[in-house]
Amino acid sequence: TFAAGMLRCAFAARTRRPPAAASPIERIVFWGQPAPREVLVRTASGKAVPGVQATYDEAARTITVRQPKVTVGEVWSVELLAPAA
Repeated sequence: TFAAGMLRCAFAARTRRPPAAASPIERIVFWGQPAPREVLVRTASGKAVPGVQATYDEAARTITVRQPKVTVGEVWSVELLAPAA
C-alpha cells in the first residue's frame, strides 16, 4: 500500500512460501514526484536499513530506490521524507 508518502509491503503469511519470497527487491520507482526526497527503509521490527540511497530524475519526475536490501517476502516500508525547506 502507498499512503502519506509511505510504501508498505505486508507479505501475507502462508504455510508454504513461494520461491520468489526470498528474492531481493532490485528497485522501487515513485512516479510524479515534484522534488528530490530522502528515503527511509525500515524492516518489520522498525529498524532502519542503513546505506539505502535514492536518485531523483527531474525530467521524468521519479525517485528511484535501488537495492533497498529487503526481499519480496518480508514486511518492510519505504518512507519518502519531506523535502528540505
